[in-house]
Amino acid sequence: MDPFLTLCERARASYPAEAFADQVLAIIGNGSDSLKGWHGTFIPARIAELVQHFTHRDAPMKLALAQKFLRILDMLVDMGDRRSAALQLGETFREIRLPS
Repeated sequence: MDPFLTLCERARASYPAEAFADQVLAIIGNGSDSLKGWHGTFIPARIAELVQHFTHRDAPMKLALAQKFLRILDMLVDMGDRRSAALQLGETFREIRLPS
């Protein structure tokens, strides 16, 4: 995950937000069992920082992209990432709802 995040951080001015969201969801979509190795690392914070960057860069976002980012933030919050919790409560995601 570190090389992928480094790539995204270096190319963040032009990296497609939709592709980033799809790729991260493909990795974390298997649930918290596959993320046990991330505890005690900066990976959740780096992902949250990129989500924040893409939401500001691509504002206003399409609903589908915002929902993907919200799912990513939900998983990161479950891991205890405070930045993700703050982003969820921010103005960008205040009106976004995930489908039931």
